[in-house]
Amino acid sequence: MERNTFPVSAYISAPSGEVLSYLKQLKNLDEWTLFSRMRREVDPHTWIGTASAYQTPLYYHLKEMQGPPFDGIEWHCGMHEGQYYQVYPVHVIPADYAEPGASGVYLHWTSFLDPARATPMLSAAVAPIHSSEIRSLKSILERRAGHRVPAIGSHRLRTASIYVDAPLEAGMAYLSDPRNIPEWTHRLRPAGSPEGRTGHYLTEYDQRVRLTLTPTARPFTGVIEYDAVHESGETERAPFFLYSCAYAFSVPDASGFILLRTAFQHSVTSRFAGKQSMDDYRAELVNAKRLIETAAGNFTSFAQGPSYFPADRHDVLQKP
Repeated sequence: MERNTFPVSAYISAPSGEVLSYLKQLKNLDEWTLFSRMRREVDPHTWIGTASAYQTPLYYHLKEMQGPPFDGIEWHCGMHEGQYYQVYPVHVIPADYAEPGASGVYLHWTSFLDPARATPMLSAAVAPIHSSEIRSLKSILERRAGHRVPAIGSHRLRTASIYVDAPLEAGMAYLSDPRNIPEWTHRLRPAGSPEGRTGHYLTEYDQRVRLTLTPTARPFTGVIEYDAVHESGETERAPFFLYSCAYAFSVPDASGFILLRTAFQHSVTSRFAGKQSMDDYRAELVNAKRLIETAAGNFTSFAQGPSYFPADRHDVLQKP
């Protein structure tokens, strides 16, 4: 839903260490991207090169992310060295996170584009380009691992997103408290009082669920793992990812945060634990946005829709 956020994901049948090692080498962008070609190395973590949606050179800077809960990398890009306004975090999630005993990884790649600086071409092209590139990346890594056809993971990783105009810390605190679950979702009813980060609930079909929320906070970002164990023994994993807008769009005075809900949905067998449609997750994001913004005293942003807006629109929003 959030129009400035572009998540893509793929299952890759290759060891996580090899996937991470490959991603950490910026020169490898030459091999799997549409037209990101590294022309000159500035330092061990920075190159200047071409880019698919630009006719001018672009600086690429790489940062490593280490868990918990997930390892990964970030690409930071911009027209000038050290002045990066595009952020592309990539999480490498072990496949056994979704299916015990499974091998390989799920790659979750999110792109943020500041609407005040993104060109019309970049905004229009980033989704199809990155969707194509992640399949290219998958093919190269799987071919190196000995595969001749695309490997199919046990799950598909889906993502929904929304803008919340409230402090990121408020979002982390609200969403990681199991006492708030019956407030932001209409699909679970309490079945006892929560203990710490774990609560017991009933689904709409009166099946019992034990749900544990595990938050991990970092400067400007956060992850809340959502692990629901159903009475059938199946586990629904649907973590939240939170990114402050100041970080995501490289705008220091930007308010609020981007909230992403990812869901591992089984792709091979018929399973009925958890939600069957991403619209259920999207609906919950709308409710969470409303509740978090209201608690923060913000009664104007919600009606403006699910997307981040530049600071110069705030004055307009305050008018009756």
